[in-house]
Amino acid sequence: MAEPQSKIRLVLCGVGRIGQIHFIDMLTMLDVEIVAIVDAVPGAAKKLADQIGTKSFASLQELFDDGSVTVDGVLICTPTHTHTELVKLCLSRGIPVFCEKPVAVTIEEVDECYALAREKGVPLLCGYQRRFDSSFVRLKNAIDAGQIGEIRIVKTTSRDHPLPSFAFLRTSGGIFHDSASHDIDVHRWLMGCEPVEVFATGHAFYKEIAEMNDYDSVVILLKWPNGAISTIDLCRNATYGYDQRIEVLGEKGMVQAENKPQTTVVISNEAGIHHDVISHSFTDRYPDAYKSEIQHFIQLVRDRTNWEAKLRVKHADVRNTSIIASAAEESARTGKPVKLTF
Repeated sequence: MAEPQSKIRLVLCGVGRIGQIHFIDMLTMLDVEIVAIVDAVPGAAKKLADQIGTKSFASLQELFDDGSVTVDGVLICTPTHTHTELVKLCLSRGIPVFCEKPVAVTIEEVDECYALAREKGVPLLCGYQRRFDSSFVRLKNAIDAGQIGEIRIVKTTSRDHPLPSFAFLRTSGGIFHDSASHDIDVHRWLMGCEPVEVFATGHAFYKEIAEMNDYDSVVILLKWPNGAISTIDLCRNATYGYDQRIEVLGEKGMVQAENKPQTTVVISNEAGIHHDVISHSFTDRYPDAYKSEIQHFIQLVRDRTNWEAKLRVKHADVRNTSIIASAAEESARTGKPVKLTF
């Protein structure tokens, strides 16, 4: 009988919306031990830590200064503006990092973080979970297998439900970097190259979002080297559920990934044909994808050999997605298309 693998000792930093998801997922992973939970909000980390009998800290610096916890990797799920400092704090100690996107706010900081990861020889994985969704992976595989031929048009729809809190939106980095970046990453992944031009337009229907100088509804148009065109439509609130769809048209056919209904039951009667509702929010739309990306991180922690080549979300993905998101925002604000350079 093979020897059981040793457990990977992970720290969860940040216990907000996404941190809670990763916490629950890690509890189901037999090869993971949550050795500490960190959160700056008084009592937040302790509340979760007490559930599993582990340690809690108010900051990563406090955890490292304490010195009593052996750490194999850290999951950073804190507000966007804190990511860079925390990523560097871990990497400088030779500790692998999984960080929810974005790794950093500026391109210079993104590059600095990955340079430090290379210098220390430890993995840095950014959380673009849609690359781990089984339906989207199947769609990508169909494209790569040539089943629809050369791509002509790509469409993605990403509409939030429920409306995120205005408190969250104020610190989210704006719709282009917080929301559109996921779709931009998917489009780059499906096309296998970089777009050459972007045009975007948007509007804020909620006065609270307008007061943030942000948008709640956006359409983005991307042009690609082979002449293909792709569109992204985003909205912060779709009343009918969390709407996530992909359609790719090629010279030989089309491939689609549709929403997941809560059940597959269909009721047909004189009033019409009725399907069940779609996912309520991102938490129940991507449960397997969130778990898969953490399992990928664990594999990288276990075997750091040639870790950059193994990354399913690489430095260039994080860097170039951010460049495109910034250009899309510039286009929306100026009303003009923006040529892209990387």
